[in-house]
Amino acid sequence: MDFLKELYCGNIEPCEMPPRDSKEFRKALCIFSECEEKLQETLSGEEKKLFLKMVDAHGDLMASASVDNFKRGFRLAAQMLACCFGDDA
Repeated sequence: MDFLKELYCGNIEPCEMPPRDSKEFRKALCIFSECEEKLQETLSGEEKKLFLKMVDAHGDLMASASVDNFKRGFRLAAQMLACCFGDDA
């Protein structure tokens, strides 16, 4: 079992906290959605299929990067805690 991935995916719930939301995130999401919608309207056939495949692949990349970033952050936090207890790992 990949403990950190399970924790990240919500299969292990250390606590329930609401997600942080920011104006920057909402603005970027709105721009992304508008651009995606406009592109889908202008593309046809194979172009549209290719675009949707790219969007799906981008989503997969972002999800994978999020898991990796979560793991790195968790490991750094564990190392900081180890230093607090005298283990300079």
